[in-house]
Amino acid sequence: MPYITWTSNYNIGISEIDAQHKRLIEIINEIYESVNSGKEKEVTHRIINELIDYYITHFSVEEKIMSEYGYVSYISHTKEHNDFKIVIEGYRKEIESGQLVVSMEMVKYLKEWFIKHILVSDKLIGVFLKRKGIKILEE
Repeated sequence: MPYITWTSNYNIGISEIDAQHKRLIEIINEIYESVNSGKEKEVTHRIINELIDYYITHFSVEEKIMSEYGYVSYISHTKEHNDFKIVIEGYRKEIESGQLVVSMEMVKYLKEWFIKHILVSDKLIGVFLKRKGIKILEE
């Protein structure tokens, strides 16, 4: 059973971003499954690299959209992104030094961050763009 399941509540209305959010859920669930099955050591390096690739791509897309359309909360939103990067980079350093493997602590952090960030911060991007009549939103 997945640790987190995609629901329509997570949609922000931008198909590219929604698809990327779905990918993050897959990564979170993969970490969860590896920890529960005792295979976390086998996936640790690959998973941390996937998380880094994910945030590089995803945050770039979001930040480009916010900048392009003059999103009013751009600075606070990108601060949330930077805070996430700092945490993930911290995990990466611990993993590379052999002090950490993917863990339930990481899974819980990712789930909490995902839910808070998507349901609050990212949803507001969709609302902002809709009010401006921007056509990149799905109907």
